[in-house]
Amino acid sequence: MSASFAPPAGPALQIRGLVKEYTAGQPVLKGIDLAVGSEGITAIIGPSGTGKSTLIRCINRLVEPTRGSVTLRGTELTGLRGAQLRLARRRIGMVFQEYNLVERLTVMENVLSGRLGYVSFWRAWLRRYPREDIDRAFALLDAVGLPEHATRRADALSGGQRQRVGIARALMQRPEILLADEPTSSLDPRTAIEVLELLTRLTAAENVPVIINIHNVELAKRYPAASSACRRQRDLRRASRGSAHRPPARHLWRGGLAVSASLAARRAFAPNWPLRLALLALAAYAIWASTTLGLTWDRVSHGLGEGGRLLGRMVPPNFERWNLLLEGLLESLQIAVLASALGILISLPLGLLAARNLSPWWISGPVRAVIAVCRSLHYVIVAILFVKAIGFGALAGTAALVVASIGFIAKLFAEAVEEISMKQVEAIRATGAGPMKVMSYAVLPQVASRFIGFCLYQIDSNLRNSTLVGIVGAGGIGGTLFAAFKRFDYDFCCAILLSIIALIFLAELVSGRVRAALR
Repeated sequence: MSASFAPPAGPALQIRGLVKEYTAGQPVLKGIDLAVGSEGITAIIGPSGTGKSTLIRCINRLVEPTRGSVTLRGTELTGLRGAQLRLARRRIGMVFQEYNLVERLTVMENVLSGRLGYVSFWRAWLRRYPREDIDRAFALLDAVGLPEHATRRADALSGGQRQRVGIARALMQRPEILLADEPTSSLDPRTAIEVLELLTRLTAAENVPVIINIHNVELAKRYPAASSACRRQRDLRRASRGSAHRPPARHLWRGGLAVSASLAARRAFAPNWPLRLALLALAAYAIWASTTLGLTWDRVSHGLGEGGRLLGRMVPPNFERWNLLLEGLLESLQIAVLASALGILISLPLGLLAARNLSPWWISGPVRAVIAVCRSLHYVIVAILFVKAIGFGALAGTAALVVASIGFIAKLFAEAVEEISMKQVEAIRATGAGPMKVMSYAVLPQVASRFIGFCLYQIDSNLRNSTLVGIVGAGGIGGTLFAAFKRFDYDFCCAILLSIIALIFLAELVSGRVRAALR
């Protein structure tokens, strides 16, 4: 079996009148016409901001063109949608500027992701790729010089190694054309030359034409047989270069990709026996627990019948006591807003103090213990304790939800702070700034969006929780709902539940608008 194919005559890719406008009337690409041959490298050369990456991404529709046509070996790409577009993308490999590897996956998993367009979901999920694909992945890793890194996580690789994996992933698709979006811009000069030579050799060995974005003219002159200049006017002009220097293609696949003994003996995924045993143990425990708790289909079917009769008694809802309903909803809303505000204010300093990359252990340890205590007990149990301590009413409910908010927001905020880039912190510290200035200039800007997201989620959560704490006497609509259930006043219960749902939907709408405004 051979890894290369004989390309048909004529251009592999034809671009006609391509226009891209991110803002109406301000084209990034204006009337681009380009024909790419069935072999060799076409370089798009120009400074940053001239639309090189936009052109590349318009070809495989990661960016939607405004007008024009892109044709790949007779297939018009700009009109494709859904499954047809996914089928077309299988034919177009791409090497990204920032590598775009899935960092928590292994090198082998990243390379084999180039076959996701060809295998079923369950094969991909269970890592049951065809043997042919696994053998090809090993051969590609050998070709890019990373055979010993197959089982390493991608985040453990250097920049040059990551780009090599990106090239192998793109070629794993067996593409009809390969797009390279400034593949050397994030690399040092020596590694950039090595990666470009590797890309040239591999694509030549497989007869895959390449379009490459590059801003280093001298580096571009070393390899491509043709180039296009992308000028500041954002207009591509074809510039024939004759027979430019190109290194000879090495026969990387001597005799094709026939399975060798060494490849057949290598395993792409080592069996994770501890995980398998843990899953079997979990399944066995779930079966045992269901029998112990008396979970039977008879009880489920009986419960469904009783639930249907209960719903029948709740319809239609009764809104005659709307004043009582409104009073309870307003109290729940006040409890939720006040508890969220206090919880957020307390969680911000606690989260910063609990971050182990900012605070010494003798500060972060005790603060993390306080946060752990706040989330150890369910908020209803905390509400019962406050009701016993300070009596019935909204104060007990507010205090309980403040504790719940601290346990949630402070923990997630501390973890977000621990994931920040310390390089930015070092840069601000190097200016002589004090701790508070470092926090405001280097720490908070990195986690602000996540902190806002945590806060908005907690407000939504407290709106729901404020309706429940009332059941134990901690204020809000929950007390009214519980009383209605005790009186078998099911139509009024339905009115209360519908009102709670409407309140939550309204809160979700408002929080969505806030997120959009802060984005």
